[in-house]
Amino acid sequence: MQKNKRSIKPFFLIVLFLTLLISCAHHRMESQLKALEEQRKASLAADETIHAAEEALAAEVQRNYELQEQLAEKERALEQLKQELGAIKSNLKIREISVHSWDTLLDLNLEKENYGLYTYVLARREIGKMNRANKLFKDRLDTLLSEIINTVSKDTKFDPTETATWERNIFYIPGMKSYENSNYLDNFNSALSRIYLNRITRNIDDTTIRNRLQTHDGPFLISSHVPLRYHKDRKVSILIADLTTINPKTIPEVLNAYKIRVTTKSIEETDIFYPNILKILNFILNANEDIQIVKVALADWVK
Repeated sequence: MQKNKRSIKPFFLIVLFLTLLISCAHHRMESQLKALEEQRKASLAADETIHAAEEALAAEVQRNYELQEQLAEKERALEQLKQELGAIKSNLKIREISVHSWDTLLDLNLEKENYGLYTYVLARREIGKMNRANKLFKDRLDTLLSEIINTVSKDTKFDPTETATWERNIFYIPGMKSYENSNYLDNFNSALSRIYLNRITRNIDDTTIRNRLQTHDGPFLISSHVPLRYHKDRKVSILIADLTTINPKTIPEVLNAYKIRVTTKSIEETDIFYPNILKILNFILNANEDIQIVKVALADWVK
């Protein structure tokens, strides 16, 4: 009996040992399986992340491709626009003013848009008492106003969509009311004229031209391809005819020469219109009062 007990004890220990060993192995296996499961889940999550990243990258590539296509399309459109603008600019350079008309300027900034050229009849001197200096000024201004109003068509029809409008030079004359059926000198708005002169003068860099407009009486013809209201905020090229010292009898011929100048060449820089031939002819006329000399000489000059 005791011998059997001794033989059972080692067997029990062996069984216990094997049980513990199997339990440890099972526990280790479970831990490994759990770790593998975690790795599998992590791998799946990583795969999903990679897949999402791949999809996002593909979408980004597609979006970049579309943006590049849009950019290429815009570049093509821009190039086409540049070509069209170049053609328009070229046409504007060669297009000539073919028609002249006049209108009364009753107040600031009332000019109509879309004319090819704007020519303003301005003067700095106040129309005042009748002394010698003022008489010469009045004679010049009255002759200039009469010549424009009586030889140039009144601008009665205005259609900014007409091609002819773009080829038209409009003479704007500051007035208290319309110049039709009124005394030209009495109707001339000197105050409005000086406001426009001051506005122009502020944006002229050339000291000589600026001083001329500030100190000379006028009258002046001042031309620009845009209305003078734009001169308030930016520099715009203008052509100026200063008639302050012109013999009044030459004014019709000077006006005709001025119209020829603006119909044959665009205004690309601020300049004074006073060709040497006019200086000489004005001197000759002051000497002998022979207007025929002026007409013949100017006719030869403008050919």
